[in-house]
Amino acid sequence: EAQANPLIYQGEAQLIATQDGLSQLIDRLSSAGSFAYDSEFIGELTYLPKLCLIQVATSDEVSLIDPIARIDLTSFWELVADPAIEKITHAGQQDLEPVIRHLNRPGQNVFDTQISAGFVGMAYPVSLSKLVREIVGARLGKGLTFSHWDQRPLSAQQLKYAANDVRYLPAIRKQLGERLEKLGHTSWAAEECAAQCDVGLYRFDPETAYLKVRGAGGLHAQALAVLKQLVLWRNEAAKQHD
Repeated sequence: EAQANPLIYQGEAQLIATQDGLSQLIDRLSSAGSFAYDSEFIGELTYLPKLCLIQVATSDEVSLIDPIARIDLTSFWELVADPAIEKITHAGQQDLEPVIRHLNRPGQNVFDTQISAGFVGMAYPVSLSKLVREIVGARLGKGLTFSHWDQRPLSAQQLKYAANDVRYLPAIRKQLGERLEKLGHTSWAAEECAAQCDVGLYRFDPETAYLKVRGAGGLHAQALAVLKQLVLWRNEAAKQHD
């Protein structure tokens, strides 16, 4: 039963909003050697998604880091890029993008539970709530898809939802890890998880970006050249005006 699982921390999440609090948290996560990681963004209004919350969990704590509190997150990004420390994510590609932007190097040693579930024969892509229900027998409440994550203070409901996004991941990781071992699929899953850390996925590539515009396939050479310039201009303009 979910309640009895020693890998699931049952307490309240703590909010980390000071530099001191962050560096103590980083020490604890480093000693743990593995932690669950997720983040909440608002992506619609600005060129770069606005990072509003970072959630982390081990079997001993759930902590919510507040990026809006003007703390320097460099030490956290270094933890995500540290190959000696495992990060457990669920569909974590977007959560790995800021690391590349801030450090110019990718996240490393990521165990993505969505990818790993696919390698043990579960449906792909599986949602977090289904994974939590099937593997640890707990029920996640309704999702907060359109929540105002940049509001302060965060509501009790937001805090609870954010905490539950990471709370169960250490227990799920252990179960999936054992199933992968049994099936002999551990290295396949690891390769696929590493592939989503690839820097190329997150860079704006001027040579290929214009080809992703809908309808580009039907254009002749001259129109394609114009489209390429437009896409470059649009990217620069969006970046400048955020």
